[in-house]
Amino acid sequence: MFFSCNRNLKRENTILPIAENKNVYIVDIDSIPKEKDIGYSSVFKKGKTIILETKDECIIGRIDGMQVFDDELFIMDNMTNSLLVFNKEGKFIRKIGAHGQGPGEYLNISDFTIDPLKKEIYLLDPFSRKIYKYNIDTGNFINSIVIGNKNVSSSNIQYHQGKLFLDARPFTPMKNSYLLREIDPESGRQLNAFLAANAYTYGWNGSMGKNGESYFCSKNSNAPKYNQIFMDTIVSIDSGQIVPFLAIKSKHWTDSKDIDYIKNYMNEHNQIIPADFWNQKNKVHYIRRYIECKNWIHFEYIQGTNQYTVLYNIIDKTARITESFLDDLTFPKFGLIHIIACSDSNGIYAYTQTHAAKLLVELANTNQLAKDLDKRDELMKLSEDSNPVVFYYECKE
Repeated sequence: MFFSCNRNLKRENTILPIAENKNVYIVDIDSIPKEKDIGYSSVFKKGKTIILETKDECIIGRIDGMQVFDDELFIMDNMTNSLLVFNKEGKFIRKIGAHGQGPGEYLNISDFTIDPLKKEIYLLDPFSRKIYKYNIDTGNFINSIVIGNKNVSSSNIQYHQGKLFLDARPFTPMKNSYLLREIDPESGRQLNAFLAANAYTYGWNGSMGKNGESYFCSKNSNAPKYNQIFMDTIVSIDSGQIVPFLAIKSKHWTDSKDIDYIKNYMNEHNQIIPADFWNQKNKVHYIRRYIECKNWIHFEYIQGTNQYTVLYNIIDKTARITESFLDDLTFPKFGLIHIIACSDSNGIYAYTQTHAAKLLVELANTNQLAKDLDKRDELMKLSEDSNPVVFYYECKE
């Protein structure tokens, strides 16, 4: 493992050591029997359907990020370069900012984050190296921030208690690179750097990401989390400190030899590692879709090319692992056609992509949806051009 509770990281340049946490949750995935499947019904109450309104001003090409705040759904779409706001009944409310080169317009947004106290929202544009700030209630532009340190790029952003955090990826190889940085929310100047790449990813700090997901998760919680590819530890942003929170333990985790091979292969072939590498090595290499819901944590990890779901109970510190986390509450005869996106204090939100509308209609018309699912009749009326559908699942006590 890259992390141990009593390890002291040597400070290198501006790379700060993370705070100690003796109560890190450890998930030993090698020792936990894998169950054939686990149903949503073991964790959630029945689902609620949110059909997102479809009209010209709010067409969604693809959902690339979703957060919930003040009973509104904030949906980022990289295909149309837009951030759209819907209420919890699916009615379109407003658009935040706009794509363009005029005042308050961005070139391409990659992530967003919310200041819940000031009710402001920050959109990160990695192409212009700017952060755009808007009023969350009106969508009106406030100002933009130019990101400092031109030697480092960022695609992920997190606001927390007056501080702004970004991921960090050097444009050229650096001897002492870091994975996370704090910038001044007014000037954009880099203030601090955290998570030495040599300590947390065996020196990897390349462009291979998490398939469009933000490296920040539980973004609107009291202690947002951060994790990126090859990190076996999820860290928490807690009162401005970076603290280890949960770690995976496995003898199959990607090691320094694997990272060296990956670096050499990508430099030589100018392409990502083919799937055969992961199949042959059977290595665990990243954690994704981390969601907190009441007393348990949901996340997935990739081993080889297989995806596994972990349900971790933080009360009794036990975990269940399965390759098939099935939505038997909504699709009891079919499986899973949506993606878990985020959570609030009582449950989780999952969305379908636009291309799934036709399949939803077919499932509704052939009685393959749960009999007690709400809005079945409305689902039957969806067209191929309809916006995605969101499902909400309240956690059991």
